[in-house]
Amino acid sequence: MRRREIAIILSVVMAFSVCLSGCSSKKSSNSSSSSVTAQASSGIVETEAKSYDISDATTISFGDDIEIDGEGAESSDNKVSITKAGIYVLEGESDDASIEVECSKEEDVILVLKDVSLQSKTGPVINCIQSNKLIINLYEGTKNSLSDSSDYSDEAVENDLTAAVYSKDDLTINGAGELTVTGNYKDAVSTKDDLNIKSGTISITAADDALVGKESIEITGGTIDIKAENDAIKSTEYQDTEKGFITIENTKLTINAGDDAIHSELNITINSGDISIESCEEGMESQNITINNGIINIVAKDDAVNITEAGTTSSEESFGGGFGGGHFRENSDNNSSDTDNKDNTQQNSGNTDTQDNTQKSSDEGSGDMDNPPQRPDGENSDMGTPPQRPDGENSDMGTPPQRPDGENSDMGTPPQRPDEANANTDDSTQNQDESSTDSKTGSENTRKDWFEKGQKDGSNFGGRGGMMENAIDGTLTINNGIITIDAGGDGLDSNGNLIVNNGIITVSGSENGGNSAIDVAGTVELNGGELYVSGNQGMAESPGSTSLSYIEVRGTSFSAGDTIKVTDKKGNEVYSFKAAKSGDYILVAGEDIESDTTYTVKIGSEEVEAQS
Repeated sequence: MRRREIAIILSVVMAFSVCLSGCSSKKSSNSSSSSVTAQASSGIVETEAKSYDISDATTISFGDDIEIDGEGAESSDNKVSITKAGIYVLEGESDDASIEVECSKEEDVILVLKDVSLQSKTGPVINCIQSNKLIINLYEGTKNSLSDSSDYSDEAVENDLTAAVYSKDDLTINGAGELTVTGNYKDAVSTKDDLNIKSGTISITAADDALVGKESIEITGGTIDIKAENDAIKSTEYQDTEKGFITIENTKLTINAGDDAIHSELNITINSGDISIESCEEGMESQNITINNGIINIVAKDDAVNITEAGTTSSEESFGGGFGGGHFRENSDNNSSDTDNKDNTQQNSGNTDTQDNTQKSSDEGSGDMDNPPQRPDGENSDMGTPPQRPDGENSDMGTPPQRPDGENSDMGTPPQRPDEANANTDDSTQNQDESSTDSKTGSENTRKDWFEKGQKDGSNFGGRGGMMENAIDGTLTINNGIITIDAGGDGLDSNGNLIVNNGIITVSGSENGGNSAIDVAGTVELNGGELYVSGNQGMAESPGSTSLSYIEVRGTSFSAGDTIKVTDKKGNEVYSFKAAKSGDYILVAGEDIESDTTYTVKIGSEEVEAQS
């Protein structure tokens, strides 16, 4: 928390103490005849600076009437108006109530949700017109729900209000309680400024977008389950290069989205956590995406991870890609998702935290960067289990991931290095020497010349459609993590560059020939880790010259569930994994593959030789 923010909260609490000791409490009600007196809440609200006893906070109790005990709030016509900085505890339930916050631009307002259930019939259930920061705190051990109606009042529509929880300024959600937010009109939670989620067990359903932070979104802890008809997590700023970013870490996140699961115009950064994108049109989309760690599973109808120019939409992209070549993206039906909302049972405990900062929540989510997440046994289901290594389980994500013993369940096959004849030597392949076509293996020297030529002239992954002048200034960087992808379109689709430094990455691409498991328009760097790719050979192209050795197999068909094994000359298993879908293209890259070496790739009952 910034010093100014700490000072503001300290001053608020001191002011409350003075007021309570020297003044009588102010009470208001929707019913002038009501004689109910709201009791002060007891408990602790904590920040790193100090713990505050919320028994001194203003209490707002909802029921047949709205009762207010304390300063800074008034109620009228089922609406509570908060006009001063402070801590406000919300209790009770109402099917026709709303809260409006409008105070000084320098003041913070903290709403502590303590077993409160509210629905608004006219607009947002919480609407922050002005403040320095609105903090929504989920009191430990409580269950809370907020929802709007499917119709908004004329006034709400005229003011462009779009969400059940709406703020024009910074919005933070934290605490150790539970929260359900339902956006029946459009969005569930939306702010024109920065959105920060620090902790809590949160379930979100939205008729349009679920979480919107126009300038930025930081999710640094908690368990979050999202079901959105459009985008699940979205930041739209792109003109201010210091904004327009999404950062996720230490979070267990489940997403079912009708369009993009995670969309940011400029930057997406995944530092850690357990992220399961169960259904979406596109998984992650931004101009730059960096994955530093975490367990990430993505099932996408179109592209799973997409690097695209800021300020454009998927329908505005035209041609791009080298690995798989150019392709045109058509508009898709944003309401086509058929998903189930997972029942997240993970609970958070501990005192309520109201601090707004970017520090990781060490006791929530799926671990921090000092204790990176590990691959959970049996949780990959239809996505297939990540590839396994014969020498023991992967433990420390800070070091290159190790494959566990045994075969993997369903996720992709190890491709062998393509024969020249198998590399589709028609007019769709650029820069290939026409003389380098042996029916099985081709000329090794000529093949290497072709790869190097492709790398130098910008075609990179084999060269089809990979024109450097079409590459944007954007990069997909994977530094570590366990990433499993099942894509109906492209798996890793970068209209800019691709850099892989470490991690276990399994990509199952489309079963049709119009897409590629990996599609790169700019430069490609495979520097470390393990990469398992399977799909259709129609648009698949070779990586070119990289520091990480690889093998490919083209034209040998496999079915979903087939085990693919790479063995050396002595018959020792080097890598293995299972195909998630049928196909006829395989690529395996890893540090255990030696350059200029022949390997045997077992695909079901068939065996094929592949040269690295």
